[in-house]
Order: sequence, then structure tokens, then C-alpha cells
Amino acid sequence: MNNKVISLGCSTGGLAIIRALGKRGLYVIALSHDPDDIGLTSKYANEAVVCPHPSDQDAFLEFMLEKASVWADTLIIESGDYYAAALSKLKAELSPHYRFVTQDWDLLSLFVEKENTYKLAEECGVPCPKTYYPESLEHLKKMEEEVSLPCIIKPTQSHEFVKHFNTKLFVVETFDKLLEQYARCLEANLSVILQEIVPGDDATYERVHIYLNSKGEPGVEIYHKTLRLSPQKYGVMRVGAIVPPLQEAQELAYRLLRHAGYNTGVACFQFKRHERTGELIFIEVNGRIPRSVQIDVAAGVDFPWIIYQDIVNDVQLPLEPYQEKTYIEFWPDVLNALVRDNRKLYTFWEFIAPYFASNKTFAIFSWSDLKPFLKQMMLLPRIARRKLKEKTP
Repeated sequence: MNNKVISLGCSTGGLAIIRALGKRGLYVIALSHDPDDIGLTSKYANEAVVCPHPSDQDAFLEFMLEKASVWADTLIIESGDYYAAALSKLKAELSPHYRFVTQDWDLLSLFVEKENTYKLAEECGVPCPKTYYPESLEHLKKMEEEVSLPCIIKPTQSHEFVKHFNTKLFVVETFDKLLEQYARCLEANLSVILQEIVPGDDATYERVHIYLNSKGEPGVEIYHKTLRLSPQKYGVMRVGAIVPPLQEAQELAYRLLRHAGYNTGVACFQFKRHERTGELIFIEVNGRIPRSVQIDVAAGVDFPWIIYQDIVNDVQLPLEPYQEKTYIEFWPDVLNALVRDNRKLYTFWEFIAPYFASNKTFAIFSWSDLKPFLKQMMLLPRIARRKLKEKTP
């Protein structure tokens, strides 16, 4: 049995992978292009290694092939879109040397490239926001009567957009602003789509994390409700909770997976409940380990271990009952509340309530592994400056 595993990407989700598998006694290689990634400091990382940025696929491939002699037959579990896309596109070259949870690009691209995702949802009757696909600035100008405002400008590949603009999307109120922001995207050579805004606050989001094992059976199926997002209304979950199965979210998620032919692998869905109509709207799906996987592990669903047992040992662990759990990303929650939440969607007592929950888990903070949290504290001035500059409400 190969007891090595590579956590590719060592930020919030990668740290959870490192800790989960390190506690199982595996030899964990923490691998990231970013030397500041907090997971590189974890005591559960047997090796902490910096690699080329996966967007430079030639350099990344060369690095991984050079390491193949010492990391031969090691399972790679990735926790970011850059890594997932690179591994998927390079599977032919890397599969003789490594094991993967990553899907082939013809399937993964349906989730990474968002214009494909929403077209897929429309084809199989999964409700999604009304989406527009301008092909140029001139084309967009001709769509003035068609596009409902306000709307959002959303990247087709989120990781590229975040790298360039340091935000997930643009919210625009007027058509002139829409043209201006769309032109910025064209100048950055970034493909984007336009979407209507689904009304509702942070608490209207519902999520389901799924892992279909190598036999095509659910190895993970766990449900969350979001309490607060970073940033508000459009961001990632900074506070949330494990909840009992959400039947409607389950049905829509599996309908889309079946239609895509996605029979094995990770698929983490986010939906939003329309605050006026009550309809559940599909927002996005990611085909890799999510940022918030720590809440699953803390609830008794050891996502990384389930994957490891399946792919390395050919052992398919059954779906297990899970505990209720509250999840907190401490510094994102505090910093957003202080410097970026333009519209308070909660009272002071609502804000602090999750911190008094007896069943809470923190994304980063752990008494048994303090260095990642201390590393995050060292980076706080940079993070705070970035959040002050961000304009997305």
C-alpha cells in the first residue's frame, strides 16, 4: 500500500486535506505554487514543497515529472481550480506516475468553464439564473434592451478572473457601467457571461458536496446551509452549518450529474433559494475538493480519507450518518464585518451566535496545529488592504 498522498494546493481546503490524512497516519506532501499558503506550515505535512504555478503547464508538468521517481504512484488530491484544470489537461502525461481523483478534461471542463455549465443546466431542466452570452462589445451594445439590470458579470473561469481582479465577479447597476466593466474584461482577455441577480440574502444558499466513487456510487453526500458569505451575497461561505439532507438540492444535483455523464469524482454544488418565488436556483458546481471541506471532516465525513481508500486501496466506504456542525472562517468573517459588509444582514447577536455554538469547527484555527493560524495572522495586513480595495458589495 502506498501511504503517501499529495495535497495540491495548501490554502483553506488544502489544509483540511493535510490535517485529515495526516491524522490518519499517512505521509502527506503539501504542494503549492504559493510559498505563503498556510497549509505548508502544518505539523501534519511531512514535506512542504513549492512548485511552479499550474497556469504555466509546461513548467508544472516538468516539475511533476522530475518528482515522479520519488513520488511514484502517489495519489494527488487538489483543492483549487487552477490545479484541477492543469491535472485534468495533463493526465495523459502524468497518469503513468500518479493516481488521480481528477476527472478527464472533457467532463471537468463542463464545470470549470461556466458557460458550459449553465447551458448544461438549461438542457436538463435545472433552474439557473437567466444568462447572456455577449460575443463582443458591439454585440453587448445591441443587447441593451434585452439585459435586465442590475446584473452581474461573471467569469467563465473563476480562478483566472480572481487572479486578475481580486474578486469573484462584478455587480453593475447601469448599462454604461456594464459596458465599462465588460471592456475591462476584454482588455484582460477574460471570457465572461452576464447573469440576472437571484434575490436573497446569504442565508438563502444551499449546498451539497458529493463524491461518486470508482464504482459510481455515492461515497460522500453532505448538505450545508450558508449563514454568511465573503463577500456578502455573492462570495464563498465564511459561516455555515451542516443540515439534514435537502431533497430538492439532491434531486437537481444528481439530475445535472447524470446529464453530464459525470459518473465518478467530486462535485460540490451551490444553489440559492429565490426569496420571492421560493424556487431553488442552481448557482455553480466545482469538480474538486471545496474550500469548506473542513466542515465535512468535522461532521464525521472524512472526505479525503474516503477518496484515498477508494482510489488507493479499492475500498468503497459506505455513506455514514453525520453530525450537525457549524463552520467558521474566523478572519474572513471578522474582516468582512469590519471593512467590507456594506449592508448589514445581521444584528450583533446574530453575528456572534455561531462562536458560542458547542458543535463548531474553525476552518484554520486548531489548538493541535497552531502554525497555519499564526501564519494567517502574519498575512492579515495584506489581506485587510486587499479587502478594502475590493468593490464588490
